[in-house]
Amino acid sequence: MTEQNKHLASIFHDLASMYRFLGGENPFRAIAYQKASQSIQALPKDIAYYITEDSLKEIPGIGTSLEKDIREFGEKGEIRRFERLKKRVPYGLMELMDIRGFGPQSLKSLHKKLHAESKEEVITALQDGSVSGLKGFGPKKVENMLRSLKLHKIIEDRMLLW
Repeated sequence: MTEQNKHLASIFHDLASMYRFLGGENPFRAIAYQKASQSIQALPKDIAYYITEDSLKEIPGIGTSLEKDIREFGEKGEIRRFERLKKRVPYGLMELMDIRGFGPQSLKSLHKKLHAESKEEVITALQDGSVSGLKGFGPKKVENMLRSLKLHKIIEDRMLLW
């Protein structure tokens, strides 16, 4: 996968997480961005090739709206929608969305009640017991969240040897 494809796929993955966090507005956007992220990761050629050849809609999961985002990324190297959403959601928490036990509702609650803005702040709150007074964060849930974080760290630290 090319660096440009990797970067665009990462942006789309983050957009999917942000839309899941925001919830009610449009749940289908989260699904669309996640599918587009996966499709871009699987592309055999650089995304610039598909822009130049005007064949973006041939990529699975790419419709009119996502095509505009990809073209904007190709022209400017960024996507305005992504930059706007980063200001609306606690972007530092988005990396937790992929970890089991850290769904949108849990993260919203931690952000709203404890003003957590980053992964480190959430970990600290879980470890020092700050979350114990929050509704839905019993001892078992906290234990499971810490276990999931530890497991995620182990998997993240592993390096594939091909």
